[in-house]
Amino acid sequence: MKDDVEFRIDGTLKEILDNWRSHEPMGLNAFRLAGGPYFPEMTHSNIIKTLLENGPHAQSIPLFIAMLNRLSPVLRLSPGIYVDAEVKCEPDRIDILLKSPKNKRCIIVENKINDAPDQDKQLSRYLTTTKKRGLAPEAIVYLSKDGKAPSDRAFDKSNRAEVESILLRVAAFADNAQDLVNGWLRPLAEVSTDEDLRHLIRQYIDILTEVGKHTMNTQTEDKFLEWMKSDDNREHAERLVTLCNDRMRIVLRQITEKYDDAEVRRRRNITSTRLEWYRGGWMATVKVRIQHSNTVVIEISEMKSGSIGLTTYGEPGNRSAQAMHGSLKDRIARILSVGATGYMEFAWPKDEDKLHETVDRLLEFFRGLSQAPSASAGGGNIR
Repeated sequence: MKDDVEFRIDGTLKEILDNWRSHEPMGLNAFRLAGGPYFPEMTHSNIIKTLLENGPHAQSIPLFIAMLNRLSPVLRLSPGIYVDAEVKCEPDRIDILLKSPKNKRCIIVENKINDAPDQDKQLSRYLTTTKKRGLAPEAIVYLSKDGKAPSDRAFDKSNRAEVESILLRVAAFADNAQDLVNGWLRPLAEVSTDEDLRHLIRQYIDILTEVGKHTMNTQTEDKFLEWMKSDDNREHAERLVTLCNDRMRIVLRQITEKYDDAEVRRRRNITSTRLEWYRGGWMATVKVRIQHSNTVVIEISEMKSGSIGLTTYGEPGNRSAQAMHGSLKDRIARILSVGATGYMEFAWPKDEDKLHETVDRLLEFFRGLSQAPSASAGGGNIR
């Protein structure tokens, strides 16, 4: 086996870790229930069209144009031109066409959120088609997951330069102020007074964020595999993964080291552990166990004459024992702040500190009992 190798966060690895994006999906999302984030592109186009239409969200087009102007100050688009705007899907195979009948101006949106391939000369064709209709295209928005450029296939040599002069590449979500989510949808949700519209926008933001972060992570994964080609880097990563996978077991080991038998338990592959307290023929057991890959559970049970649960207070008719056991049960439950159930879950790793604090409070409580004079036969022990 090699000598211990120092784990170094080199520049490449730091960039990889910084670029990794986690995403917690919304609990209830109509788009996800209807088929997940990768629904047909026409659905994306219809949502964007609905959000652009005039009505209760009159600020939508000005905010959309403001985003485009931030992407290309050279164009200097004016929201006032589109006060009479019409928004259509698929006219002459254009995904979304935003046009002003009065001012004869338009904005073309080509939707590639689901990575559809470019068609032959399609962007050049859109420019020609709208001009033939008597419209002056002010911008061609090429909307993709990550803001990629169109392929050469999308252009015709005859007017490529003109198309590129008004071409704006927009990412659905790239975690910056110029993507569709942060540049348009979030500001629109903030100014809207329509609760249904805000709800729609929030759900659509969640879907686009999931799609965008998946794309960003795919690129990060490729870079990580390249970094892993070095033997030293692979060894570093494998050691770190092992420690991460064992983290819950390590925490349980740390808990057992706070009381007796720690050395014996430490050597085992611990997935659960317990501490017990004996007094007057009564035993309280506190179990700490891994329930799922992301949950640690503390359970307190009280055992007397073979019974298990927090309802046994002593032998029938033994009022002093019943009072003592009831008081202990209540005090333990108060420490856990869970009432009389004696059960508590800790989400992993979010509640790791809370888990340690709870165990410390229980140990302090039991040790205090074990040092107090015994009210009946038997003593107090932590095991």
